[in-house]
Amino acid sequence: MNSAVVYPELARAAPMGGRPGRVRMNRVQGMPATLAGLVLRLYQFAFSAIAAFLICYTAGFPSAASFRFLLVAVILHGLWSLSLAIVDVYGLLMIRTFRNVQFVYTIVLVDAVISSGTFAAACSCSSVTALMIIDPKKCDAHHCKTFIVAAVLAFFGWLFALPSFFINFWSLASR
Repeated sequence: MNSAVVYPELARAAPMGGRPGRVRMNRVQGMPATLAGLVLRLYQFAFSAIAAFLICYTAGFPSAASFRFLLVAVILHGLWSLSLAIVDVYGLLMIRTFRNVQFVYTIVLVDAVISSGTFAAACSCSSVTALMIIDPKKCDAHHCKTFIVAAVLAFFGWLFALPSFFINFWSLASR
């Protein structure tokens, strides 16, 4: 008779001090190599790519520095999001978690810099567009509606960058 009823397993002894050990969640959704992280990065890339296309499509975008700043910011944001989406796909296919402190620190740092640059560019573009709306002749010549849509898309890209930044920052701070 070799069953658990006859030979019950002994419970593991509690650690010193009587308190149970700390339990860590290895795969918080939104971190690199998770499905939610991939979805966030793909949305960031999509909004950045559409905003860059709209800005380049408009003929009068070199007229103000804020439009050029927005173009550079969304291109950098799109490239960063696409590269991390590729890393997420690799992590999902290989079933790996990226728990390297230097890797997560780099992601947090670059996410903070790029998302604040995208936010600043979207704010400056929307403020210049708001000033252009005052003069209807100038607004029609410079395609204000296209710039407003591009600024809104840049804001959406920034909003999708925030959860991934905060989740990665939280995972870095909770080590």
